[in-house]
Amino acid sequence: MSVHSVAAYAASARSIVVDREVLLKGTIAGGTATVIARMPDGGFVIAGDMGRAWAARVNVGGEIQWQFLDSQDESLGGSIQSQFNGAVMLADSSILLCGRKYTKHMIFAFITILASDGRVIEKRYLSPNEGRESYSGSFSRCLRWGDGVALIGGASNGKKGVGWLMKLDKNGRKEWEIVNAAVLGTDAVEMADHNLVLTDSRRVMEIELTRLDQKGEVLASQSFRGTDLELLRSTEAIVDLQVVIYGGGSEATLHTLDSQLHEVAPPKRISAVFIEQGCGYVLRDKSAVLFGYEQKGGDAFTAPYTATIARVGVDEEPDLVHVLEPYYESFTVRGAVPVSAFEFVAVRDRIVVGDKNKSGIVLFWVKIK
Repeated sequence: MSVHSVAAYAASARSIVVDREVLLKGTIAGGTATVIARMPDGGFVIAGDMGRAWAARVNVGGEIQWQFLDSQDESLGGSIQSQFNGAVMLADSSILLCGRKYTKHMIFAFITILASDGRVIEKRYLSPNEGRESYSGSFSRCLRWGDGVALIGGASNGKKGVGWLMKLDKNGRKEWEIVNAAVLGTDAVEMADHNLVLTDSRRVMEIELTRLDQKGEVLASQSFRGTDLELLRSTEAIVDLQVVIYGGGSEATLHTLDSQLHEVAPPKRISAVFIEQGCGYVLRDKSAVLFGYEQKGGDAFTAPYTATIARVGVDEEPDLVHVLEPYYESFTVRGAVPVSAFEFVAVRDRIVVGDKNKSGIVLFWVKIK
């Protein structure tokens, strides 16, 4: 069998299978899920906003056990008053949710801690350096970091923006924070040695990666050219970091970086599945799976996008792309968590025009074979 035939056979043997999906009953159609986190009992917490910060606890079968909806200020304008961007379980099985809160006077970073049964334990409205410098702030991501939690955010006083990194202990108590440009980031992953890598894509055609030690000290930084850079998470501890860099249009490349954020292999051109509102994982066999969206039809001006999952092959294997049907009902996959080495539970928003009963937040199970 020729090399080409072997590659074709391997590609045909691989598949992305959506086993089942559940439309979450009782959620408000038109809401957005931004994060999904797995709980120790196999259930899930899904969070985002319904015009205000929202979270739900879902059991293994996809049934909602409880929901949280943040308070609303009727005098405050705007379509979104608060939102959650991350979820982390604490040592006592409570759930820490992070994001932002809009008020009449400023934007606060927002933390809500819920008990395992959905009761509110605590709400915190935070500003950098405990409000001493009149900065508005927000958290774009929270994740496990060593034996505690990292909160990734940013702040602005109307004239300049800075990064904001806060470390909490395993119970959610603040240990320290850093407020400066060196920790500017919108996303992060933890490495096998518990260093933290931040990415910041806020400058035009330039992305900065920064690697920090467990005290927040900068160990390495590198700049990359592109319109966006997305960090890939992993089902295993991360030694070499993999990232996807987008160059505009249909250009996307996969890069592998060492501890100094230098490339250790030639970049690999991959399918342009965009994951800035979703996520990507490196799998045990060193392939990668991307949960996001792609352009399907149209042109550079109309650019219709639809939710898509892609498996990026190893070496010369072709990519495998699975578009969720019907097209355009879901703009993107919003998030995914592994439940085994090659199985994920993911979440997306679905809008069925003219049928509110079929619109809402969808939980679905995906097998990567």
